[in-house]
Amino acid sequence: LSGLDAAARRDGPYSRAARLALEEVEARIETLLRCSARGVALGASFVILGFEFEYSTTSDDPANAAPGLKTGMGNVYAQTPLGVVQFYALLGAGLYRERLGEDQETSAATSIGGGAKVSLAGPLRLRLDYRVFNLRGQPLHARVHRMYAGLNLLF
Repeated sequence: LSGLDAAARRDGPYSRAARLALEEVEARIETLLRCSARGVALGASFVILGFEFEYSTTSDDPANAAPGLKTGMGNVYAQTPLGVVQFYALLGAGLYRERLGEDQETSAATSIGGGAKVSLAGPLRLRLDYRVFNLRGQPLHARVHRMYAGLNLLF
């Protein structure tokens, strides 16, 4: 009886939809891994408040219809006081250029996000960051999510 139950679940009406959903999630994860962002930021903080200017670029993947994205943003953030782990929330505004093949869009962007700075050794810290970009104009994707991981120097 348990063999019949397993076959019914495997071949039931929801199994095909579940497999298709899983395949879509796997494809999106593969695209995200191929389209990793690279960038640099320079800023200053004063115990709780800070600001930074950042530039980031993501290459396009025409085979998966994933556009490249370049952003130049000015951000302000509020953070917890110094400690082993410092949490922060930020708001930003700037410009972007989205490109896929010959099509491109350049316009204004805003961002909101947050993250943590984790002390590693001396002034060296690991920075983990999540942001949502809202792209103005007529981009292919008006809302872009990014996760960052990088190194941060405290001085």
